[in-house]
Amino acid sequence: MAVRVRPFAIERWFARYEFTTEINVAETSIKPLTTREILALAGLDGWPDEVLGRRLGYLESNGTPALREAVSRYVPNTPPDQVLVTIGAIEADYLVSKALVRPGDTVITQFPMYQALYSVAEALGARVKRWLLREEDGYRPDLDALVRLLDDRTRLVVVNHPQNPTGSIFTREELQALCDLAAERGFYLLCDEVYYGLWLNHSDRPAPMARALDPRAVHVGSASKALAAPGLRIGWVAGPPEVIQACWEQRDYTSLCNPWPSEFLATILLTHHERVMDRSLRLARTNFRIFDGWVREHQAFVSYVPPRAGVVCFPRYHLDLPSEEFCHRLIEEEGVLTIPGSCFEQEGHFRLGFGYDTDRLEEALGRMSRFFHRHRG
Repeated sequence: MAVRVRPFAIERWFARYEFTTEINVAETSIKPLTTREILALAGLDGWPDEVLGRRLGYLESNGTPALREAVSRYVPNTPPDQVLVTIGAIEADYLVSKALVRPGDTVITQFPMYQALYSVAEALGARVKRWLLREEDGYRPDLDALVRLLDDRTRLVVVNHPQNPTGSIFTREELQALCDLAAERGFYLLCDEVYYGLWLNHSDRPAPMARALDPRAVHVGSASKALAAPGLRIGWVAGPPEVIQACWEQRDYTSLCNPWPSEFLATILLTHHERVMDRSLRLARTNFRIFDGWVREHQAFVSYVPPRAGVVCFPRYHLDLPSEEFCHRLIEEEGVLTIPGSCFEQEGHFRLGFGYDTDRLEEALGRMSRFFHRHRG
């Protein structure tokens, strides 16, 4: 029997502190674009008449043809009829679980992992197994460990590439092996790729999107993270026709369709995604260098496996405090918001986002330095 979905630990923490804490370095997106900046990508200096004159009725429930076409150009091996537009990636991930997971199925997820990618499957009656990413291994995926987790009820394997909260990535060879394993063993592969393209090291040769290697893979993407527009609340699923159809049928019971202004702006964003990604990469790499330097100067207090992509990291702190108390004291004493490792069931860690304003990050790090020196014991 299905059980109630567990409270979403990160979102409950955000609900308490996100809009009341002075400096937020818990966010996981790139600094958001303004509406004016998105319109300027298309050479517009304001809302065009086609938007101002449009009646705000319902849209196509799978997304406007223009936006699905833009997603299809962004995601490899994906015609527009294999795209379903959603309210953010979180609805996309929810719909994939609802569409594919049945009571008694085995679902395997990387761990630590964003909770939405496993708690829904758990509530649907699946047996959720954790494919551990180990700190001592640099959070590299161990495919042999995954093989040991597979059983004859495995329905879905869920990965995050780049990964939240660790910032780890797959190489092309690793992801190809995973796609081959899915084909051989008959399970679906869900690849949440909302941070795709935010490579922090010029020397890295990461894997392409999963659908570039296997069109049977299920891709979830979003305008919120690498594409710097979380307020649009636009996400999507791209996958095999039977998966898209099943997700679309489930969507009839959730949000039904998206707002027209959001889909209009998201179409511009995706059409010009190369320019957006140039901005995102500059900010991500600049801020990562600052944070990495700060960690090196504070090794008595903090250590970490440097993220290879994305704009989140998962440092270990060296104070004798539970992670929630550590993060709560950081809020109370210094006005800095981070995420406790307990939200990922990993004590001794905190998650920090470095994708927003550089001056905000520098101010937060200065305050955190003061906090650590005060509590050195």
